[in-house]
Amino acid sequence: MALTKRKLINFKRRHGTAPCNFADPLWVQPERLVARRPAPQGPGWEVLVKWKGLGYEHATWEVWGVFLYCVHVLCLCFVFLYCMVFAWCLYGV
Repeated sequence: MALTKRKLINFKRRHGTAPCNFADPLWVQPERLVARRPAPQGPGWEVLVKWKGLGYEHATWEVWGVFLYCVHVLCLCFVFLYCMVFAWCLYGV
């Protein structure tokens, strides 16, 4: 018990008493939607989200409704897809 108490005192002396948060704030911002699949539990969809500042190995499946507030990300994806389809129809690229 004494060892644990001493370690805690040393930690607080070095790092202060403020809560430690080792997460980067960018990690909670979606960068792009990679894929979509039917939700395994009930109706709806799940989307595979790539997070800013993290690689594709850290992408997670999230419920589609959670990302309705991320309109700017969705708009960018749809604008890109619209431009690609328009270029394909217009120029056959």
